[in-house]
Amino acid sequence: MEHENKTPENLYWRISKYFQNVSEFVKALYCLFILNKIEISNESEALHLIKEY
Repeated sequence: MEHENKTPENLYWRISKYFQNVSEFVKALYCLFILNKIEISNESEALHLIKEY
């Protein structure tokens, strides 16, 4: 996500060509969330990439 916060909608429109439909995108987000690779801000509803060092 290039180290910037994006709403799920903005991210979807930017990378939608890699998914057959929005359902696949949501499943991918769910997997990333479960693997603790992204988090969702309650205040801004933006996705945050979790960096591993």
